[in-house]
This record gives sequence, C-alpha cells and structure tokens, in this order.
Amino acid sequence: MSRPLVAVTMGRRLSPAGQSPTRVRPSRMEVVSKEALVMALQRAGAHVLLVPPTTEPDADFLRAFSGVLLAGGAFDIHPRHYGQTVESRLDAPDEDRTLTELHLARACLAHDVPVLGICGGLQALAVAAGGTLHQHIPDALPHAINHEQPTDPATPYHSVAFSEGRLQAIFGPVVQVNSTHHQAIDHPGALQITGRSPDGVVEAAEGPGRFCMGVQWHPELLGAQQQVLFDTFIAACTRLAPT
Repeated sequence: MSRPLVAVTMGRRLSPAGQSPTRVRPSRMEVVSKEALVMALQRAGAHVLLVPPTTEPDADFLRAFSGVLLAGGAFDIHPRHYGQTVESRLDAPDEDRTLTELHLARACLAHDVPVLGICGGLQALAVAAGGTLHQHIPDALPHAINHEQPTDPATPYHSVAFSEGRLQAIFGPVVQVNSTHHQAIDHPGALQITGRSPDGVVEAAEGPGRFCMGVQWHPELLGAQQQVLFDTFIAACTRLAPT
C-alpha cells in the first residue's frame, strides 16, 4: 500500500539579520514549518508536502493529496473573514496564510478530503465551515483560565473533556493538553463541538465525512502520548492513497 501524501500549511517570518564588516545580510521573509508536526506525520506513515502561504489551492490542487493538515501559527485570522470588525486583541494577521488555510479547509469540506486542524488550524476550519471566533478569550470569557500557558508547551497545562465523537474514541473521556492560544471558537458553523476545557472554552470540534476534526492544542509537542491522533489521521488518509 502506498504511503499517503499529506499537505501541511506553512508559516512565514523574517529571517535574522547578519551584518558584519565583510558582508551584508538583511532580514528577508522566509517560509517555515514546525519540524515536530512533520515528524509526527512521518512516524504515522505519511509523505509530507509543505504548502507555502501564497498558494491558492483549488480542486485540481487538492486531488494530488490524500489529506490536509492545517498547521495554524503565530497569527490571527482577521475578523472580517467571519463577518466581524476588530473589537479586541488581534495578533499579526497574515492574509496570504489565512486565505491559503481557508481555501484548503473549504475544499476539504466540499470534497470530503481528510483534514486535521491544529491550534489555529482548528479556528481556520471553523471559520471555513461558517463559524465565528472569540477575538480574545479574556475579553469574551472573563471567567476563563489563562490559555497562554507560561510554561513550556511540551508539558500539559489543563485538561480537555470530550462529550462525544471520534476524538473521544481516540483519547478517552479526558486528555491533558498544552495551551498557547488567546482566541477560540465561538460558533462552530457546520462543525460540532466535541471537547472543552474546564472553563468551557472550545478545545475540539469535528465535522462530517471520512475525517474532519481539529484540536486547539499542539499534540505534536506532547510526544508519544498523543501520536495516536496523527496515526488515526494518516490511517484515514491511507484509505484514499493510490495503490
């Protein structure tokens, strides 16, 4: 059986400047990906193709892949993409990255291609499904705990309880997760909320089809205990891979 080819969205950042008496190296934009995500997918049996944030994917583009991982990153989706104006904190919106992830998410939903959203990727999946976001959790939900943990995200910070769905089947009723976000799903659109933190913040949602889900944490940083999520995702992708 062939290994499935999975598309993974990338971020971008300014490279560090490197001035010296003998050479000039100004900062320039570069595209980047989280190595831990790529390694988790490879361990699960996938080939990975990294998708830069200037891509405009369509149905023909999507046919090359057996699945899509929306990686999220250190940026926010501008509220205009879910019909709102800026009312609270907005961190480093990246229009090209947002459009790439929303196009991919909508294509996956329309063509039943397996899709997994990680952190901001869950938010992109919800927006693509017609949902909305809390622009800043402390403003929208003053009772909430701090979802930007002060400790290393390689360690868990709070629990998530599942009410139903595939994620409950994967992890059981409760899982310990990390937390590096200041936004969260408000209305899930066509998705179904299946997991929340103890303060009620949405931490997981799922959609119909072969495999459509997202989590608000970073399982790739939590090691072997959460590799099962990537294994299950790639198992769904493998059923679509060419033989």
